[in-house]
Amino acid sequence: MKSRTAWTQTIPVRSALGLNILAASLLARTASRFASDITVQCHGVHADAKRALSLLTLAAVAGSILVVRAQGRDAAEAMRAILRLFRFTPPLTRSANRALAGPLPPESVHKQRWKPQCGTVHGT
Repeated sequence: MKSRTAWTQTIPVRSALGLNILAASLLARTASRFASDITVQCHGVHADAKRALSLLTLAAVAGSILVVRAQGRDAAEAMRAILRLFRFTPPLTRSANRALAGPLPPESVHKQRWKPQCGTVHGT
């Protein structure tokens, strides 16, 4: 039986990229470790914190405020883990994100003509 105790916390989205797929998947993976029901609200839209695609429907951009609610027997531990995830994840700038992605391919790759790999393209 789940406890009626609920924990609610507001968390600002500090990343310049907003709540993108990487952040959503990290949050979903963290939330999935707990038995509690965990929801996230942003701009009046609710999402299941254990599902990355559900989190993406929030369309949380930089500066948005997330309202995280955890309810269940391990709600306090779940909330601590989620807060730790947001607190210790430094805000990323677009230049930092590019640095994490690695170097761009050589210029010759961009100049190659694209050819379809699977069959032909109609109208060419």
